[in-house]
Amino acid sequence: MQHYTDALSTYRNCLNSKHSHVDIGVTLNNIGQIHRLKGNYAEAMKVYQESFRIMKSILGLEHRNVAATPHNMATMFLCQEEYDNATELFQNVLIVQRGALGDDHLDVAITLDSMGHVYERRKKFDKAFKLYSKSLRVRKAALGKHHLFVAVSADRIANFLRESGHDSMEALRHFSEALEVYVANDFEESHPELVGVKLHIAALQKKSSDSKQAEHAAVAVA
Repeated sequence: MQHYTDALSTYRNCLNSKHSHVDIGVTLNNIGQIHRLKGNYAEAMKVYQESFRIMKSILGLEHRNVAATPHNMATMFLCQEEYDNATELFQNVLIVQRGALGDDHLDVAITLDSMGHVYERRKKFDKAFKLYSKSLRVRKAALGKHHLFVAVSADRIANFLRESGHDSMEALRHFSEALEVYVANDFEESHPELVGVKLHIAALQKKSSDSKQAEHAAVAVA
């Protein structure tokens, strides 16, 4: 926790120096982040709100940088299991980001992913899957299909599908997509991410094979 305390001290020193109001807004947002990470949610919210007030007054509501603080506030609501508040803020952030950056920007992908996490926590798995899938599509459009962030997103979707009891073949497809990216980026065979994905693929393939054998046995008995 000492590094958080040191970071807070550094950011507070920045507030005492001669910076523009935008710089102050950014610094306050960073201070809010430290408080959130330390679990000081009430203090984080107070600082976030002041940061948002400053940034909004200077840049206007539709500026991409103004969306950063509401995104962090929504993340804090997610940590506190205040899912309605988190969803509302993420939706507002998404509107600003799409207006300022277009549909295929990495910031949009990150917000879609965060919204998916909210719905996953609420056990609304179909909605979560749709948002995760949209996030993956945007990452591909923004970064290219062999970027490591694409692998991370595909891997996450596959694990989500596997753990929530969804279609095993869909999970297998996403694990295979992640594997393709890792191979394209020349990951060594012993790399933990590559090993993990291969193990999941093998397990799902075995499950599929066992299921088919069981079906054939049932047909034979009938």
